[in-house]
Amino acid sequence: MIETLLVFWRSRPLKLTLSIILLTMSVLFAAEFFDLRGEQRHGLREAHKMVAESLAVQMSTLASVSDLKGLQLSASALVERNPDVMAVSLTSNTGSILAEYGDLTQLKKISTGSTLNNMNVPIFNGNQTWAHLQIAFLQINTLAIKLRFFGFMLAGCFLLYVLFLRKALVQLDPSQVVPSRVNSAFNMFNEGVVILDDKLRILLINDSAAQTIGKPTEKLLGHLLDEWPWQQPDDWQPPWTTTLRSGLKLSDQALRLRLDNGETRVLVASCSTVGQEQDGVRGVLVTLDDMTAIEQKNDDLAKTLRELRSSQASITQKNRELEALATQDPLTGLANRRALMTSLEHEFAKALRVPAPLSCIMVDIDHFKSINDNHGHGVGDEIICAVANTLIAECREYDTVGRYGGEEFVIVLPGLSSDEAMDVAERIRRRVSLLSKNPAIPVKSLSASFGVHSVKSNTSSIMQLLEQTDEALYSAKRTGRDRVVCYSDDLANPDTGINDTVVHTESHHNASRVIELEAMVQQRSRDLEILREYDSLTGIPKRALFMQRIETEVQRAKRLKLNIGTMSLEIRDLNRIITTFGHKASDKLIIEFVSRLQDGLRSSDMVSEITDDHSMSLITTNEYGVLLSDLDDSAQAMPVITRLRRLLSKPFEIDGQKLYLGVNIGVSLYPQGGSDATELMDSACQARSEAALKPDKVSHCFASASLERVSREYISLEADLYEAYESRQFEV
Repeated sequence: MIETLLVFWRSRPLKLTLSIILLTMSVLFAAEFFDLRGEQRHGLREAHKMVAESLAVQMSTLASVSDLKGLQLSASALVERNPDVMAVSLTSNTGSILAEYGDLTQLKKISTGSTLNNMNVPIFNGNQTWAHLQIAFLQINTLAIKLRFFGFMLAGCFLLYVLFLRKALVQLDPSQVVPSRVNSAFNMFNEGVVILDDKLRILLINDSAAQTIGKPTEKLLGHLLDEWPWQQPDDWQPPWTTTLRSGLKLSDQALRLRLDNGETRVLVASCSTVGQEQDGVRGVLVTLDDMTAIEQKNDDLAKTLRELRSSQASITQKNRELEALATQDPLTGLANRRALMTSLEHEFAKALRVPAPLSCIMVDIDHFKSINDNHGHGVGDEIICAVANTLIAECREYDTVGRYGGEEFVIVLPGLSSDEAMDVAERIRRRVSLLSKNPAIPVKSLSASFGVHSVKSNTSSIMQLLEQTDEALYSAKRTGRDRVVCYSDDLANPDTGINDTVVHTESHHNASRVIELEAMVQQRSRDLEILREYDSLTGIPKRALFMQRIETEVQRAKRLKLNIGTMSLEIRDLNRIITTFGHKASDKLIIEFVSRLQDGLRSSDMVSEITDDHSMSLITTNEYGVLLSDLDDSAQAMPVITRLRRLLSKPFEIDGQKLYLGVNIGVSLYPQGGSDATELMDSACQARSEAALKPDKVSHCFASASLERVSREYISLEADLYEAYESRQFEV
């Protein structure tokens, strides 16, 4: 108990209270010393009383002898000789004025009692009141005395309290103890610094820490650091609390602070104790390092890295697609003609440099046109893929197998002589002849012809090698098909026998010959029957055959669960072109249009044998139809649209003038656009009408709204990549 009282006696609040009391008493003593409260009024009142009583005695004596003149002289003498007396009046009991002198306006009619400034004294004659004497003294302003006293107290207390508290508040605001140069250095720290007392209240805080929470320093002093809006779990213990209780030094404590404006700051706090507990002074030094900007940069960097990885993956994928477009045949997956020629050039140069053997096999499927005519292009495509798979299976991993065009293939065999290449070709021939036994291929018989040639000392170029291999293939075709022929100089003379270079199977030869003759008869009959179904200007089939082909492909797509596509195209303002340039020039323009359309489709390899029946058609005078077969998914139609848009956007030349055609393209895909040929073409025509409303010179529209949205982004990206590839910004 005694110890508690001692602590209280030494406490700062008690000391401050006693100091204020002493200061107030000092001001009161000073006011009393200078008589600022007006205590002199008592002596003044006594003096006035003595003057009044003296005059009353004198006038009572004069009244007893009825000396009225003496009364008047006494009154006038009092006023004239005493500057504090302003007026004198003697009034009888009957109310008559016996004597008066001075400024009578200063007199106040007071029947009884007196004031400091006015005295009312009775005059006795014997034992009875004879008259009343009124004396008006100089006015004393008591309100001014009170105001003077109050003003002195106010000013005195104000000055003394200010001087005292400037010293005393140092005990309450420790920041005032810090010299200005030290405080400036304290504020120069980039990281926030906070000093807490033993109650974890903020004693000192620098500008950086105050800016972290967005409040002025003065409003933070004396408050708990725990009161800041920390984003932490409910059972979280602040690190400064841990440091104060345990004395442990903590560092790199991650904290999150949620500001009033919704912003979240990421801070790293370090805490250590300050002061000595035995001295009664103990607190915590807290440093707050704002990592928000770094954290944001890290997040931005991570986001950028993710976007870069995504972009890199997209670019890699597009490069693969471009590489596939540039080097692979989409139908068979074999090397296309461009990649085939590149590989052959490389192997040819290597064979000459080493030197080393190099052989070439050229393969052509027999009676392939008859297969297309009798079974449709879908079956023809299946046979092409089956033969391609057979070639790959019978060749080595480092051999190059490519589609040379249509139903022709070329195999490059590095390191093999003519005899070894002949063995490979014969093995493949036998395997091809067995494909017809596969139920998935609806043909009675299937065969292929092979031409073989090897690089000789006199072979000057790959073109010479290919031409001589082609001559061997032609010889195999001419001599009955389904056989392997190796090139020799004797092939240059058609009359020379080639028995030594022909390998064939006699069991198949006669049957193949009969099939060939039958197919020729059927083809001639068919040509005569459907000649009227072809457009005489462009040579493409008309609507009837085209619709039959679509229906056939729809049935096949249903059976094999494939996608097909139909396209409807028209030339804008064709009538105006005819009127301007004439029919002859317009016919040339239409032929060039159809030729460019066929080249675009052929280069895309999305439709095999474009120049054969039913793949492209003249629907009406100014409407052209295109059938896209064997689409694995709808996305495969988009590269075709992109290529056509690019080709048709190039100028056409008519009568020596460059003309840019406007073309509308409508696309409908099975099964989204319809379940039969009529529905597919109707939806394609409707999509073409919607394409006509777009501002593009060459515009397209998908019948499916969802595919239309996807196609815009896909086609734009594919076009940009193709342009980059053509300008050699990409290397594949």
